[in-house]
Amino acid sequence: MHTLTFSELIKIFIRGIIIGFFATMFMDLWTLFLFFITGHPIDWGIIGKVVGYLFQGDLILPDMSQYHALEYQNAIGWMTHYTVGFIYAIAFELIVLHGLRYKVSLLKTLLFAWILMFFPFCVLSPLFSHGFFFMDSVSPLHNILYTISCHTMFGIGLWLGTLLSKAIVKSKLMARWVITAGLLMLLAVVISCLITWIV
Repeated sequence: MHTLTFSELIKIFIRGIIIGFFATMFMDLWTLFLFFITGHPIDWGIIGKVVGYLFQGDLILPDMSQYHALEYQNAIGWMTHYTVGFIYAIAFELIVLHGLRYKVSLLKTLLFAWILMFFPFCVLSPLFSHGFFFMDSVSPLHNILYTISCHTMFGIGLWLGTLLSKAIVKSKLMARWVITAGLLMLLAVVISCLITWIV
């Protein structure tokens, strides 16, 4: 396996921000479309509640409905949402593109995104007392299909973001990479605020 240098790790991190932004934004645009069509709410505040209580060291009970809402849980939720998107993109680069030495393709990004559904199905769903795979929720099939569709869009965004990031880094100007990544992180915050305001 190829050993990564510090310079290569920095490049992977910056590319991960670029790729993660596009993948997460693509999924957000899809969830916004679904909201206008079906009225299904976009609530990252509930994730913000989990993260908020985790940082306070107060997350003990398995049922989050027993916890009071936090003042800034919506903002925390959106920041967590994009941060996780960046982490997933970096993991995709490290594991798939560098670790396994695969070339990027739509199928590989979709498979990666579908594997990530383990987290909402087997971690978040039980955490909110919906059982594994939302089986104890009011509409399990709806929640399962919604999750699959969102992760599919994330996978498509991951593929598009990877192709775009390759075009950007061909310039071989580190400053341009950093500026692009920084602007995309700022844009992620703006999009989060706009979607929160619309919904």
